[in-house]
Parts: sequence; structure tokens; C-alpha cells
Amino acid sequence: MNFQNQFEACIICGAIGDAWGSSYENEVLIDDSEIYYLGKKKI
Repeated sequence: MNFQNQFEACIICGAIGDAWGSSYENEVLIDDSEIYYLGKKKI
């Protein structure tokens, strides 16, 4: 494998990884706007 093939593979794999991970990259799983201490809401 020469340098050009390695470079092209890196770019293609990076684009695939970005496309695959973009659906959940900025997804918020926990609501940080509310805090509970011992079952009671404090904020």
C-alpha cells in the first residue's frame, strides 16, 4: 500500500465514521437541568 492509498482510505473512513456517529453525537441522554438529592427535587 502506498501513501496515496493510505491517505484516501483515511479520508473515506473518516467520512464514514462522521456519518455513522452524527446521529447520536449531540444527543442528550440525561437532563442536567434538574438535580435530585435522595429523591427530592432541589433545583
